[in-house]
Amino acid sequence: GGICQSSSSITWVELYFGEGCLMAICGAILLTCFDKKLIQINRKKSESTYQASVKNEEEQILQGPSILSTQTISEELQPSVWELLSMLPNCMPFVLAVSILAITAGCTCFALYFVTQVCHARGFGHQEAMIVVASVFTTAPILGMVSGSWITAKLGGYSHHTSTFRVALVAAIGTLLSAISFVFSRSMILNKSKSHIPFIVASWLFFFFGATPASTLNGVVVSAVPMGAAHVASGIQFAFINSAKIFIPPIGGMIVDQMGLITGFDMTTITCSMAFVVLGIAGVIHTQSSSPTSSNLPQGVPPMRGGASVCVDGYNQIP
Repeated sequence: GGICQSSSSITWVELYFGEGCLMAICGAILLTCFDKKLIQINRKKSESTYQASVKNEEEQILQGPSILSTQTISEELQPSVWELLSMLPNCMPFVLAVSILAITAGCTCFALYFVTQVCHARGFGHQEAMIVVASVFTTAPILGMVSGSWITAKLGGYSHHTSTFRVALVAAIGTLLSAISFVFSRSMILNKSKSHIPFIVASWLFFFFGATPASTLNGVVVSAVPMGAAHVASGIQFAFINSAKIFIPPIGGMIVDQMGLITGFDMTTITCSMAFVVLGIAGVIHTQSSSPTSSNLPQGVPPMRGGASVCVDGYNQIP
């Protein structure tokens, strides 16, 4: 995206075509270079497996109706897709994680649209802007995601939701401070001449901190929802992320039209960062207040280390 915006020789259509080609290559590699047992999920039952299942059913029939009735009840309790969808809004860790991911994705997409123009308005040359944008967008997000994953793993993993949201809150504060630095970088002067270094550093830190909680919040999305709802939650997550990528850039564009390019860019990034901070605070507060403790867990079940909140409903039980 950075190369696309900073170089007139590459268009968005060509970039998406290249992405499609890379996906096709990955699919071809999976089909040709790996054992099918590793990637084929729905395997046909062999004759021996079928005979074993028949024997298991016969044993259940001989043991009495209690097992059959329990099995029938468990099958009847399996929720439909619409029931799973109705449960997700009640699961606050899921809602907060998706909101953070959508805000950061939409803000990043906005920055991609305007960052090259902002660089030119700040006095960057065409070649200089292309190098800076490409370098920032290819290094900061990757290092941010790796660092966030490593820190969260040290704190117990993404299943410990309180620790994960604490990391997200620290990243949100870093993102906000970096966005505020955009404003002050205009007046910073080094060696008695205008320097682009403060803006470059602030931009790098902005995208570094913005990407820090991304991978771990993906884990929260699928681990905090009721049993059997992970696939639905993942689909909802990416639907909201793509929607944010559609709506946030035009809204930021209207702010740019009203306030000017540089000021509008700064205010949009600061506003998104403030929303990031608010959601991070809400995530920490909610997960701390709803974490299972020894006082509300069933007898014999230890409290979950790190504050893993659980959405309890008719289809989910505390592990």
